[in-house]
Order: sequence, then C-alpha cells, then structure tokens
Amino acid sequence: MTVAACGSSVAAAAAMARIAIPEMLKHGYDKGLAAGVVASAGTLAGWDSLAMVTLVALVETEFGLKLDPLDMAECDSFAAFRSHLKDQGVLL
Repeated sequence: MTVAACGSSVAAAAAMARIAIPEMLKHGYDKGLAAGVVASAGTLAGWDSLAMVTLVALVETEFGLKLDPLDMAECDSFAAFRSHLKDQGVLL
C-alpha cells in the first residue's frame, strides 16, 4: 500500500484491484468498467495516486453520486475536482 500511495503504477493497480473493484461492484458499476478503471489508474495524468482515486470513491459513496470517469480524467487538480462537484451541487 505504501508503494501505491507513493506513485508506483503497478502497486497502485494491485492495491486498487483489491480495494476498488469490490467497492465499485457493490455500488452497481459494471465489472468491465471497474476493471478498466483499475487497469488505467496509473496512466491518468494528475490522478495517478491512490489517494485521489480513493477520494473520488469516498465522495461518490458519501454523496450518493456516480461520477463519470471521463470527467474525472479531465480534473487535473483538487481545485478542478472541487469545481466539478460544485457544479453538481456538492460543496466541499
């Protein structure tokens, strides 16, 4: 987990496979989408850390949202993520 949090794409994908896929399936995401998100998590510019992916999952759970992965890929900073949420009526 420490290596994943520090930016190793392989470690991040392995950690996300054990953490994110079960959670995504539990919340109704398609199995193929869940696997694709995990497989590409290390290649998304600006969103390659486990912490940021975890933040998205937590916000979705807490506020009952399903955020579009393509929209999330366009968010290259926390400020951009926060602005996207504000547009959806969520204030952080």
